[in-house]
Amino acid sequence: MPPPPAAGRGKKPTKAEIEKRKQEELEKQRQEEERLQQLQEEEEAKLAEERRKEEEEKARIREIENSRFDEERTNLRSILAENEQALQRLAENQLKENEWYRYVSCEKMVDPRNAQQLNSFINVWNEQTGKRPIQEILKECKQAEELLQDIASISTSHTEKPSLLEESRYEEATKSLQKSILDKLDAATLYALKTPEDHMDEEDQNIKVSVKSEEVKFKLWGNVARNPR
Repeated sequence: MPPPPAAGRGKKPTKAEIEKRKQEELEKQRQEEERLQQLQEEEEAKLAEERRKEEEEKARIREIENSRFDEERTNLRSILAENEQALQRLAENQLKENEWYRYVSCEKMVDPRNAQQLNSFINVWNEQTGKRPIQEILKECKQAEELLQDIASISTSHTEKPSLLEESRYEEATKSLQKSILDKLDAATLYALKTPEDHMDEEDQNIKVSVKSEEVKFKLWGNVARNPR
C-alpha cells in the first residue's frame, strides 16, 4: 500500500507568492545594506571627530610652545644685550686702565689707534733678533700682550667703533704680534740651549730655566749631562 502524501507537498507556490518572497528578500538585503552603510558612516564620523580633536589638541600645544619659545627668545635677547653692554664697559675700562698704568709707570705707550706707532712697534720688535737675556724678551712679550689687550678692547668698544679699514689693520696686527711672541719665545729657547753654562743647575748639571712675567711664563728643562754609567 503506497505511503500517504506529505503535508503540503505537491502544492506549488503561485507566481504572486514567488514574487512576494523575492521582494521580501530584496527588502531584507536593502535594509542590511542600509544598516551597514549607516554603521560605516557613523564609524567614519567618529574617526573624523577624533582626528579633529587631535588636531585641535596639537594646535593648542603648538600655540603654548610657540608662546613659551617667544618668551624665552625675548628673555635670551635681553640677557645677550645686557652681556654685550657689560662686555663693552669691561673692554673700555680695561683700555683706560692699561693707558693709566703705562702713564703712571712711565712706560713708553703705543697707541694702537695710531697706525704709525703700531706698525713702528711691530717692525722694530721683529728686527730685534740678536742674543738677549730671556728676562728682556719676556718684558717685550709683556708689552706685546698688553698691546693685544688694547686692540681687543678697541675692537669690542662701541664708543670707539673702528671702521672696516681699522678692523682689518687690527686683525693683521693681532696675527703679527701673536706670531712674533711665539718666535721670540722660540728664539729664547734656542739661545738658552746654546748657552747651557748660563742656566746649569749645579746639583744635577741640567738646564733649568724658570722665568715669568705678569703675562708670560717661560720654563725650560734640558738634560745635558752624560750618564756616567
